[in-house]
Amino acid sequence: FGVLPEPRNYHAAVYYREHIYVTGGCDPDKRNCGEMVATNTTYCLNIHSSEWIQKSEMLCTRSHHGLVAFQGKLYAIG
Repeated sequence: FGVLPEPRNYHAAVYYREHIYVTGGCDPDKRNCGEMVATNTTYCLNIHSSEWIQKSEMLCTRSHHGLVAFQGKLYAIG
C-alpha cells in the first residue's frame, strides 16, 4: 500500500468499501512543550490504486480514539 502522507502515532483506522480511512493521531515530529500534538486530519487510501487522498478534517483533534463505519458514515469515538 502507499505510504501515509504524514507520519502518525495513536491514530485510528477502518476499512470501508475498498478504502482504508485513517483519522487523527499524533505526528511524532511535531511537539508542543515536549508533548506530541493530536491532529484532526482524515486520509483515505484506495486499495486498488494505492493512492492517499486527504478528506474533510474532523471537528476536533483526536488521538487514542476508535473509528467505525456505520450506514455510510465514519464515527470517531473517544
